[in-house]
Amino acid sequence: MFAFGHVGLTWGGALLLVRASRRMTAFKRQPSGPASAGDGVARRPTAAGLDYRFLILGSMLPDLIDKPLGVFLLRKQLSSGRTFAHSLVFVSAIGIASMAWRGKAGRALIPLALGSAAHLVLDRMWMQTDVLFWPLRGWLPQREDVSHWLEQMLELLFTDPYTYVSEAVGAGTVAGLLASMIRRRGLREFIRTGWMRVGLADR
Repeated sequence: MFAFGHVGLTWGGALLLVRASRRMTAFKRQPSGPASAGDGVARRPTAAGLDYRFLILGSMLPDLIDKPLGVFLLRKQLSSGRTFAHSLVFVSAIGIASMAWRGKAGRALIPLALGSAAHLVLDRMWMQTDVLFWPLRGWLPQREDVSHWLEQMLELLFTDPYTYVSEAVGAGTVAGLLASMIRRRGLREFIRTGWMRVGLADR
């Protein structure tokens, strides 16, 4: 899977989960009396809110590390586009760091870990257990022929249904979300804070 598939499906999926969670919370907390004065008003993001900028970065982070490392920089030693950053150890390390660090750094690492975990799922890493469970099955991943890496990726894009369908859906999701933010004048705020209006009061 390529950039649009990872970013679009992770970003869109996270928004759907957050919206569903808020709907469930709102349903459980439905007031029996008159609505308060603040009901129906879009609330500003709290410090604990999900920063979607880091979720998006996390959705591409394993590739941003492993592709340059295994295909170009350490090509002779690794010769693979999926190495250490496509492992559970890597994602777990980010998750542990998010719990150990407080403040903005810790809050940024949570969506980074979630995005990286989503990347492994979308890459179907359970089919490459030597990489997923690194280093339990060896310190170096299984070598591949990366001499024609770009050509192989382009071939996948046009011949593999999982790849081209996910890329099309992901691209449509990204375009739709950007258009929505522009229409609601929320793009600048998203760039600055990573916050998106996804609550019930924002409809």
